[in-house]
Amino acid sequence: MGSLYIFGDSYSTPNYFVEPQLSWWGLLAKQLDMPVCNYSWPGNNIDSIQHIVVSNRDQFNKDDFVVIGIPPKERLTIFKNDAVPKPVTHFDKNLVQTHISDVLTHQGLDQCTMHEMGKDMVNAYNVSWQEAKILKDIILLSHWLDSVVNKHIIVNLGVPFQPVTEWPTLKSLQEQALENKKILVFSNTYYSVNKDVHKPVDYDTWGWFGHHGVEGNALWYNSVLRKL
Repeated sequence: MGSLYIFGDSYSTPNYFVEPQLSWWGLLAKQLDMPVCNYSWPGNNIDSIQHIVVSNRDQFNKDDFVVIGIPPKERLTIFKNDAVPKPVTHFDKNLVQTHISDVLTHQGLDQCTMHEMGKDMVNAYNVSWQEAKILKDIILLSHWLDSVVNKHIIVNLGVPFQPVTEWPTLKSLQEQALENKKILVFSNTYYSVNKDVHKPVDYDTWGWFGHHGVEGNALWYNSVLRKL
């Protein structure tokens, strides 16, 4: 029997403003009748997710379903020798937590935001180039996953990626991503589906970038994931 693998940030972290059974990934697990291995934690980013997915190649079986949730783009993975170990949380088919273990392939790594890296990094940041780098990586990752598992999907948890531009550096990657039915990053994101519809539980702190409870998780599941 296959397992559902979830990779993401606080929007998919177990018991983060919503119980596992009522989270978007929990609803998907019930639909698929699969146990879950959840590699999510607050502040995670796409670099770390890709590193963990590829590094843990041997743990996957062909009948597993891998869901990669792209966190907000403005985050970096950095080396930090004394970094706190990151968790993978395991659930059975009834979404009862069985155990938590450390992600050994992320040892010595941590995350930070662009702003935490200082003025020079902020000044050099460009959203179009950042999206180009992410699209390049997830296009390659999607092709790699095709050889590892029978089913995977790469979804966007944050702000939608911009529409196709005329900048050649980005345009070709946008077109390739749009052709790949397993990459869903340009619309219907966890953030955009809920914006102006369901206020996050922590709206007073984070505004529309906050974390949703039962209603917001159900809306995104029913709008996007249930149709997979």
